[in-house]
Amino acid sequence: MFCRGVTGTRMLLVWLIALSLLAVPNAFAQNPLSAPTPFPQTGHAVDPTFAAYFEARGGVAEFGYPITYAYIEKGLLVQYFQNVRMEYHPYNPDPYKIQLGLLGEELGKRQPPIPVNQIPSPTDPSCVYFPQFGHAVCHSFLKYYNEHGQLDRFGYPISSMYLEKDRLVQWFQRARMEFHPGRPEGQRVSVAPLGRIYRDEKKLDRTYEIPRLSDNSASFAVVQLRARATVASPIIRRGATQTVHVTVTDQLNAPVQSALVMAIIHYPDGAQSLPLSPTDSRGVTSASFNAGRYKAGTVIAVEVQVSYQGLMTKTPTSYLLWFY
Repeated sequence: MFCRGVTGTRMLLVWLIALSLLAVPNAFAQNPLSAPTPFPQTGHAVDPTFAAYFEARGGVAEFGYPITYAYIEKGLLVQYFQNVRMEYHPYNPDPYKIQLGLLGEELGKRQPPIPVNQIPSPTDPSCVYFPQFGHAVCHSFLKYYNEHGQLDRFGYPISSMYLEKDRLVQWFQRARMEFHPGRPEGQRVSVAPLGRIYRDEKKLDRTYEIPRLSDNSASFAVVQLRARATVASPIIRRGATQTVHVTVTDQLNAPVQSALVMAIIHYPDGAQSLPLSPTDSRGVTSASFNAGRYKAGTVIAVEVQVSYQGLMTKTPTSYLLWFY
């Protein structure tokens, strides 16, 4: 009886210790002093599960701001950021417990392999061919791929470079690279906000995007401007009326209202500044001007400059003068 009593006491102590250990994470999570600080730009914090990975691999510059809190999706703990989806795979060996979601694959962006006669030579330093899906990564995209994490960050290429809405892009399993020729050297390649694109296209539950802030006075700051400019007629008759359209968004791809926009039309005989109306609630503005009566075949460059609350950005577009 005595031995049984001792055994029972030990078992009780084991259970009490186990329960106390189980209670610690809940108490920690409910303590606002221990909770991660949310980014004011989105109202979300990086979940502790992903924090070390986030900081060690580039942080906001690489992944963007968190746009959801962490939650269970298809049996995995996930958190969406502007550019990626982080996933926790508890049964993977270290250091592969944290993975980036294959959003490019899930969006159906894989293209057929390139023909055999287009496979670059293994000795070509400007291109690397990946036989897994039959595509190569070349030039500026290859440099960016090598400098920003390679396979772990991007996965394999699932398309070749191609023009998408007048911009050179390439899809990877985990990202879409974009080439911006109007930007300074070293900043011309960037990644698309694939986390946001994926959530929008898949129409995922928006309740996970609602910030859970302990301080209701926290504000959402515009910290980055993104501008896109297009012309109504990429090829236009000499002397006709051309229109430039500009869309301005913030770091979350939300429209920016009341941004100031200036278009500079670079005619062959000099530049002309064209002020546009401030952007509307959709982040949109436009203005019309004379395309010019220059020689057919002349390319007219248009530089669009945008400013908002001390932030500035610019983006190019152009059009071709022709006879008709």
